[in-house]
Amino acid sequence: MVKNMKTKVTVILAVYNSEKYLKESIDSILNQTFKDFELLIINDGSTDSSSDIIKSYTDNRIIVVNQTNQGLAASLNKSIELSRGEYIARMDHDDISCLERLETQVSFMDRHPEIGVCGAWADLINNEGEKIGKATYPLYHDQMETFLLFNSPLCHPSVILRKEVLIANNLKYNLIKTEDFDLWIRLVKVTKFANIPKTLIKYRFGVGYTAVRYKNECDKCFEELVNKQVLRLMPEASKEDLRTHYSVADFHYQPDKEFLLLVVSWLDRIRQANKKNNLYKQEALDFVLARQWFSVCTRCRKQTLLSLKFCLYSLSLFFRLSNSNKLMFLRMLIKI
Repeated sequence: MVKNMKTKVTVILAVYNSEKYLKESIDSILNQTFKDFELLIINDGSTDSSSDIIKSYTDNRIIVVNQTNQGLAASLNKSIELSRGEYIARMDHDDISCLERLETQVSFMDRHPEIGVCGAWADLINNEGEKIGKATYPLYHDQMETFLLFNSPLCHPSVILRKEVLIANNLKYNLIKTEDFDLWIRLVKVTKFANIPKTLIKYRFGVGYTAVRYKNECDKCFEELVNKQVLRLMPEASKEDLRTHYSVADFHYQPDKEFLLLVVSWLDRIRQANKKNNLYKQEALDFVLARQWFSVCTRCRKQTLLSLKFCLYSLSLFFRLSNSNKLMFLRMLIKI
């Protein structure tokens, strides 16, 4: 492949010791219905048979860079630097892209030049590739920007980015363990986000590049970033408030009636703070608060949720939404 030749999409794939899943991951890209792409593989110091698996491919769309182990964020930054595509598509070494993923996302991005970052919904799979759940996300920019108050609005390996947005704003991954969440917080200030309400990737839950090796570091970084988002909206938030919010954001809680009462109070405080500060669009915040409340409810005992107070609160959150958001919300619940 000629080095200076342009391509529509660069798929970036950082690999570290993924011999069990790597072939299926690479094959899912090479078999895409969309053909105008390069697959840039950064072999990040693998010590298992990953290198041999990569070498077994002769497809001229594959470009391989071998390096000593530097971590995911550094590998992704190198990939972006070397990429030649108009778009950059993320891929993880243990996930599976649906065959029409690139075709669907490229078509969407070509039709929406204002969008700089686009993700999709995902099927969650286990080590054996069996479906164990569904990951759905808000679809529109205002909702996704607001969702950063709680969590990432994007499934990282499903994302396609407009490279010129990264270059023009001198943005890259910071060398931390929650590199994606941190990048979205910075990117959302300079471009529009979107999600396609279609399953375009099978995401292997809990066995990723950093999920197992650096779980404690990931949790700590995530908590710090979430706290910063809360303090932008509520500078007066106490340490106890931040603990409550993080419990809701990352589902670290005991699902009982007392906790639900605490959540009701906290979500109402967030809503009142936003009415005062106007940091988020109110309709988008209402959607996100409703989604987060129902996510908490799905993890609580049924007998607790049958209480009149919680039923009425759930209804009040739902009926705050516009008709279009009601339909979107119900669609997300059904998918889950």
